Amino acid sequence: MQSSVINTLLTSISATLVLVLFTMFFIYRNLKMLWIFILPNILPLILVAGVMGYLGISIDIGVAISASVILGIAVDDTIHFFSKYFDAIKTMSFEDSIDHVISHSGNAMILTTFILSFSFAIFGISSFVPNVNFSIVTVVALNLALLLDLVLLPVVLSLGVRKE
Repeated sequence: MQSSVINTLLTSISATLVLVLFTMFFIYRNLKMLWIFILPNILPLILVAGVMGYLGISIDIGVAISASVILGIAVDDTIHFFSKYFDAIKTMSFEDSIDHVISHSGNAMILTTFILSFSFAIFGISSFVPNVNFSIVTVVALNLALLLDLVLLPVVLSLGVRKE
């Protein structure tokens, strides 16, 4: 059963990433931005795998389910960031655009992540281990995704993608 859960997890993450990349390319029509877009969405999954190893959490059904939730919410925050950024960069400098994004979307992204993290943390008091694992993995990854969207995206954008 364990190998089936892992195979399903890898298949679903791969399919989701392909679908997200295709959709984002269709919306923004910019191949260079796809790599920047996907970075803060994949890194939380990779980093949470390290946290799982550190905490001794194995991949179970709870962890497998959390990957889809994490990816969906991380993509949502990144879309909010990019939507504001592409609107702002048309009329503002790069620095002002980033300030605009953080001031107009940052609070909503932080509040949403806080509420979702608190909601998913409730699973942590369960006596069912997959629910506890789901809680730990999801809460850690959601907060990593938020941090990456608010810190990593501006840095990566500043390194080469000033104005499209």
